[in-house]
Amino acid sequence: MPIDRQLKRFSMLGVDLPPSTVESWQKLTAELLKPLHAAMRSEVRQAGYLQVDETSIAVQDRDKQGTTHKGFLWGYHAPLQKAVYFDYQKGRGQIHCRELLEDYTGYLQTDDYAAYHKHKERADVIGVACWAQARRNFEKALEHDRARASVAMQLIQQLYDVEREARDSNLTYEDRKELRLQKALPLLNTISKWMVRELPDVPPRSPMGKALRYAIRLWDQLIVYLYNGRIEIDNNLCL
Repeated sequence: MPIDRQLKRFSMLGVDLPPSTVESWQKLTAELLKPLHAAMRSEVRQAGYLQVDETSIAVQDRDKQGTTHKGFLWGYHAPLQKAVYFDYQKGRGQIHCRELLEDYTGYLQTDDYAAYHKHKERADVIGVACWAQARRNFEKALEHDRARASVAMQLIQQLYDVEREARDSNLTYEDRKELRLQKALPLLNTISKWMVRELPDVPPRSPMGKALRYAIRLWDQLIVYLYNGRIEIDNNLCL
């Protein structure tokens, strides 16, 4: 709750406090939480499977009252441990996630933002792409090429139907992998062949052309989830 709102609530109860007092409470509490924060950071870095995404937030500027600057909250989600580590940074560049990811090893699932490319290229990291992002690209193409975009979205929806079946059946990770190999693998083969067939007939700079090239370029990362039941089909849990 914003400090000014807290002050108003205290005032309604007949307690008038200076803003500096409440600010000091927050600072002292943050100091007490530092060991927990460090422990969460350590656990997430050793997770072996991370989903990462960054979100812009407006941050009040201390030097200019009433103004804000854009900051970024980087979220590092370890699905298997059900742990999330948030790291505030003033920017969105590669340097702002380097410290946490430079020694990380394992699966790394992100969108195609360039800041993650260097980490995914390392031999000790397995890059995983996000089917939700691939689907969004085809969704954007609906207005320009409804026929092709509809085909893509229907096929991708069937991939998600497999995931829903696994979730509703409460399958183990190994059983989820087997279900994917049985039902999702044929769908992925169909999607791959369809994209390669359609690509030459689509203008490269059109929304459909961009959607096709995005999925084809990241294909190896988009199918990683197929062979490991612990890996999610998309990065949505981190958004």
